[in-house]
Amino acid sequence: MTTKKYHCPECVEPLKSVHQSSSSMLNSEQFDAGRAGDYYCDKCKGTRAATGFRYFWEDRLRIQDCSKCGGAGDPCDGPKCIDGTVTVYLSPPYPKTPELDKLKEAKERLDTEAVGQFLDWLGEEGVSLCRAPSDEERKEIGDSFGISLKSLEEIIPIFVPAQGFGSVESLLYRYAEVDRKKVDAEKDSILKFTRECQP
Repeated sequence: MTTKKYHCPECVEPLKSVHQSSSSMLNSEQFDAGRAGDYYCDKCKGTRAATGFRYFWEDRLRIQDCSKCGGAGDPCDGPKCIDGTVTVYLSPPYPKTPELDKLKEAKERLDTEAVGQFLDWLGEEGVSLCRAPSDEERKEIGDSFGISLKSLEEIIPIFVPAQGFGSVESLLYRYAEVDRKKVDAEKDSILKFTRECQP
Protein backbone atom coordinates (compact mmCIF):
# COMPACT_ATOMS: atom_id res chain seq x y z
CA MET A 1 0.00 0.00 0.00
CA THR A 2 1.38 3.39 -0.99
CA THR A 3 1.49 6.01 1.77
CA LYS A 4 0.06 9.35 0.77
CA LYS A 5 2.55 12.20 0.76
CA TYR A 6 0.87 15.08 2.52
CA HIS A 7 2.35 18.57 2.53
CA CYS A 8 1.66 21.29 5.06
CA PRO A 9 -1.39 23.27 3.86
CA GLU A 10 0.35 26.44 5.08
CA CYS A 11 4.06 26.25 4.19
CA VAL A 12 3.96 23.27 1.73
CA GLU A 13 6.76 21.45 3.61
CA PRO A 14 6.31 17.63 3.71
CA LEU A 15 4.33 16.57 6.78
CA LYS A 16 5.90 14.13 9.21
CA SER A 17 4.02 11.20 10.67
CA VAL A 18 3.39 11.14 14.42
CA HIS A 19 4.73 7.91 15.92
CA GLN A 20 5.53 6.65 19.40
CA SER A 21 9.21 6.46 20.19
CA SER A 22 10.66 3.26 21.59
CA SER A 23 11.71 5.11 24.76
CA SER A 24 8.18 6.36 25.51
CA MET A 25 6.88 5.45 28.97
CA LEU A 26 3.26 5.52 27.74
CA ASN A 27 1.41 2.46 26.51
CA SER A 28 -0.22 2.62 23.08
CA GLU A 29 -3.64 3.64 24.45
CA GLN A 30 -2.17 6.47 26.53
CA PHE A 31 -0.12 7.63 23.56
CA ASP A 32 -3.15 7.66 21.24
CA ALA A 33 -5.21 9.55 23.83
CA GLY A 34 -2.57 12.26 24.13
CA ARG A 35 -1.83 12.74 20.44
CA ALA A 36 -2.49 16.16 18.91
CA GLY A 37 -2.74 14.74 15.38
CA ASP A 38 -1.58 12.07 12.92
CA TYR A 39 0.91 14.34 11.14
CA TYR A 40 2.85 17.46 12.06
CA CYS A 41 4.79 20.29 10.49
CA ASP A 42 7.88 21.38 12.41
CA LYS A 43 8.13 24.59 10.37
CA CYS A 44 4.76 26.03 11.35
CA LYS A 45 3.81 27.05 14.87
CA GLY A 46 0.87 25.45 16.64
CA THR A 47 -0.76 25.61 20.07
CA ARG A 48 -2.19 22.11 20.56
CA ALA A 49 0.98 20.46 21.86
CA ALA A 50 4.01 21.32 23.99
CA THR A 51 6.28 20.84 20.96
CA GLY A 52 4.96 24.05 19.43
CA PHE A 53 4.52 22.27 16.08
CA ARG A 54 1.35 22.38 14.01
CA TYR A 55 -0.58 19.09 13.94
CA PHE A 56 -3.08 17.61 11.50
CA TRP A 57 -5.55 14.69 11.62
CA GLU A 58 -5.39 12.40 8.58
CA ASP A 59 -9.17 12.11 8.17
CA ARG A 60 -9.31 15.86 7.51
CA LEU A 61 -6.34 16.06 5.12
CA ARG A 62 -7.18 16.01 1.41
CA ILE A 63 -4.94 15.96 -1.67
CA GLN A 64 -6.72 17.77 -4.47
CA ASP A 65 -5.89 18.81 -8.01
CA CYS A 66 -4.48 22.30 -8.23
CA SER A 67 -7.19 24.70 -9.39
CA LYS A 68 -4.65 26.60 -11.48
CA CYS A 69 -2.91 23.85 -13.45
CA GLY A 70 -5.70 21.31 -13.23
CA GLY A 71 -3.56 18.59 -11.70
CA ALA A 72 -1.74 18.02 -14.97
CA GLY A 73 1.59 17.86 -13.18
CA ASP A 74 3.07 20.60 -15.31
CA PRO A 75 5.12 23.31 -13.61
CA CYS A 76 2.81 25.71 -11.81
CA ASP A 77 3.66 28.92 -9.99
CA GLY A 78 0.82 28.44 -7.52
CA PRO A 79 2.23 28.97 -4.00
CA LYS A 80 0.86 25.66 -2.65
CA CYS A 81 0.99 23.47 -5.77
CA ILE A 82 3.17 20.35 -5.60
CA ASP A 83 3.27 18.37 -8.85
CA GLY A 84 -0.19 19.56 -9.80
CA THR A 85 -1.83 18.93 -6.42
CA VAL A 86 -2.44 20.86 -3.21
CA THR A 87 -2.98 19.56 0.32
CA VAL A 88 -5.97 21.09 2.11
CA TYR A 89 -7.13 20.70 5.71
CA LEU A 90 -10.89 20.49 6.27
CA SER A 91 -12.55 22.16 9.24
CA PRO A 92 -14.19 19.72 11.69
CA PRO A 93 -18.01 19.61 11.64
CA TYR A 94 -19.67 21.44 14.51
CA PRO A 95 -21.03 18.85 16.96
CA LYS A 96 -24.77 18.29 17.27
CA THR A 97 -26.15 19.51 20.60
CA PRO A 98 -29.82 18.47 20.92
CA GLU A 99 -29.79 18.42 24.74
CA LEU A 100 -28.11 21.84 25.00
CA ASP A 101 -30.67 23.19 22.55
CA LYS A 102 -33.41 21.70 24.72
CA LEU A 103 -31.87 23.34 27.80
CA LYS A 104 -31.71 26.73 26.06
CA GLU A 105 -35.35 26.43 25.01
CA ALA A 106 -36.35 25.47 28.56
CA LYS A 107 -34.55 28.48 30.03
CA GLU A 108 -36.54 30.76 27.74
CA ARG A 109 -39.87 28.95 28.08
CA LEU A 110 -39.77 28.13 31.81
CA ASP A 111 -37.51 30.97 32.97
CA THR A 112 -35.46 28.44 34.96
CA GLU A 113 -32.90 31.09 35.90
CA ALA A 114 -35.53 33.02 37.86
CA VAL A 115 -36.81 29.79 39.43
CA GLY A 116 -33.27 28.88 40.48
CA GLN A 117 -32.69 32.30 42.03
CA PHE A 118 -35.92 31.95 44.00
CA LEU A 119 -34.95 28.49 45.29
CA ASP A 120 -31.50 29.80 46.29
CA TRP A 121 -33.18 32.69 48.15
CA LEU A 122 -35.46 30.24 49.99
CA GLY A 123 -32.40 28.30 51.14
CA GLU A 124 -30.74 31.48 52.39
CA GLU A 125 -33.92 32.23 54.36
CA GLY A 126 -33.76 28.80 55.99
CA VAL A 127 -36.71 27.41 54.04
CA SER A 128 -36.39 23.75 52.99
CA LEU A 129 -38.39 21.74 50.47
CA CYS A 130 -40.68 19.27 52.23
CA ARG A 131 -43.37 16.77 51.28
CA ALA A 132 -46.19 14.87 52.91
CA PRO A 133 -45.02 11.61 54.55
CA SER A 134 -45.79 8.23 53.01
CA ASP A 135 -48.03 5.77 54.89
CA GLU A 136 -44.94 3.92 56.14
CA GLU A 137 -43.34 7.16 57.32
CA ARG A 138 -46.55 8.23 58.99
CA LYS A 139 -46.56 5.02 61.03
CA GLU A 140 -42.88 5.40 61.98
CA ILE A 141 -43.43 8.99 63.09
CA GLY A 142 -46.50 8.09 65.10
CA ASP A 143 -44.70 5.17 66.79
CA SER A 144 -41.75 7.43 67.70
CA PHE A 145 -44.13 9.75 69.58
CA GLY A 146 -46.15 6.89 71.07
CA ILE A 147 -49.42 8.21 69.64
CA SER A 148 -51.24 7.92 66.34
CA LEU A 149 -50.08 10.32 63.67
CA LYS A 150 -53.67 11.45 63.21
CA SER A 151 -53.72 12.65 66.83
CA LEU A 152 -50.31 14.29 66.39
CA GLU A 153 -51.40 16.09 63.22
CA GLU A 154 -54.26 17.66 65.18
CA ILE A 155 -51.53 19.48 67.11
CA ILE A 156 -49.02 20.24 64.33
CA PRO A 157 -48.86 19.56 60.57
CA ILE A 158 -46.32 16.84 59.77
CA PHE A 159 -43.95 17.07 56.79
CA VAL A 160 -40.68 15.33 55.96
CA PRO A 161 -37.63 16.71 54.08
CA ALA A 162 -37.85 16.20 50.33
CA GLN A 163 -34.77 14.02 49.92
CA GLY A 164 -33.29 12.89 46.61
CA PHE A 165 -33.63 16.15 44.70
CA GLY A 166 -29.94 17.03 44.97
CA SER A 167 -28.77 20.57 44.33
CA VAL A 168 -30.94 23.38 43.01
CA GLU A 169 -29.25 22.94 39.62
CA SER A 170 -30.15 19.23 39.56
CA LEU A 171 -33.73 20.07 40.49
CA LEU A 172 -33.95 22.57 37.62
CA TYR A 173 -32.66 19.97 35.15
CA ARG A 174 -35.45 17.63 36.28
CA TYR A 175 -38.01 20.42 36.02
CA ALA A 176 -36.88 21.18 32.45
CA GLU A 177 -36.75 17.43 31.61
CA VAL A 178 -33.14 17.76 30.43
CA ASP A 179 -30.52 15.01 30.83
CA ARG A 180 -27.58 16.57 32.64
CA LYS A 181 -25.14 13.82 31.61
CA LYS A 182 -25.98 14.41 27.95
CA VAL A 183 -25.52 18.16 28.43
CA ASP A 184 -22.06 17.60 29.95
CA ALA A 185 -21.14 15.24 27.07
CA GLU A 186 -22.22 17.83 24.50
CA LYS A 187 -20.21 20.52 26.26
CA ASP A 188 -17.17 18.23 26.08
CA SER A 189 -17.73 17.72 22.34
CA ILE A 190 -17.83 21.50 21.82
CA LEU A 191 -14.61 21.89 23.80
CA LYS A 192 -13.00 19.18 21.67
CA PHE A 193 -14.23 20.94 18.52
CA THR A 194 -12.74 24.23 19.73
CA ARG A 195 -9.39 22.58 20.42
CA GLU A 196 -9.34 20.90 17.02
CA CYS A 197 -9.97 24.24 15.33
CA GLN A 198 -6.85 25.65 16.93
CA PRO A 199 -3.69 25.52 14.76
